Amino acid sequence: MPGTHKELYLGGRLRSQVRQYKTDTVEQEVVAKIDVITEKAMRVLDMYPRPLNYSIKILPGRDEVAHAFKQIYNVNVDYIAFYSPRLNRVFYSSNNGRLRVTCHEIGHVVVESYFKISPPQRIHEVMAQYVEKHIND
Repeated sequence: MPGTHKELYLGGRLRSQVRQYKTDTVEQEVVAKIDVITEKAMRVLDMYPRPLNYSIKILPGRDEVAHAFKQIYNVNVDYIAFYSPRLNRVFYSSNNGRLRVTCHEIGHVVVESYFKISPPQRIHEVMAQYVEKHIND
């Protein structure tokens, strides 16, 4: 995880929100950033599922993300990140832990947690893309 929090650069208002958290360690800073992104994703979508509990698995690289997807779904992919509703976990590679990627996957978390019946995959994807696009509004 070292260096991952630097890839997850937050600008402007998002960065100022992270400053409200106690972040003495890298781990605390990562948690604070994820919390801020999650809250913003919920505001962007105007969806506030409670409780919102999920986990994130940060893997060393793209190959490990593809391997994790293969283990879970038995399908070969070339993803840099994905959300598994089955495990309620976001997976992404530390070298692709950028804000837009993280926001997109957390958008999936919010959508999946909000609806009692998960929307169709295409709709899910549109909403996650919407979060990614509007995270800095």
